Amino acid sequence: MKTCTPRSSHALFALCSCICTLTLAACSGAAAANHDSMLSELRTAMTLPVTTPGDRQTHNDLVMEVVDARALEGLRRDEVTAKIGRGRDCSEFPLCLEREFDADDWVYEVGTDPAGGISHAPTLILGFDPSGRVTRTTYITR
Repeated sequence: MKTCTPRSSHALFALCSCICTLTLAACSGAAAANHDSMLSELRTAMTLPVTTPGDRQTHNDLVMEVVDARALEGLRRDEVTAKIGRGRDCSEFPLCLEREFDADDWVYEVGTDPAGGISHAPTLILGFDPSGRVTRTTYITR
């Protein structure tokens, strides 16, 4: 029967710590890659027409997924711009202000209305802290 000596238990602890660190790093890298993929898809969706209920549901699902995954949380304004473009100022949208976002927070319509009428696309709203990092996100689905 083998007993665990202090020396062997330290080695075992070090090995477990190393494995945990590598696992967390791999998961973190995978999450970042997944976020990048989602945000690329979101940027594309912003330019696509929403003409059918299926289009609308696909866009709604994507916006909810981005918000639920917190894919934009912590990004600076310049990083958001690089990933999905610059949003419009919330001051242009009473909907934003009703939800207590600041006038200089950003709003996005995710999809276009080819007829130029009332949008049937979901809305994504990003709130920034004073340092310019995204601290909260919300959406309105249609």
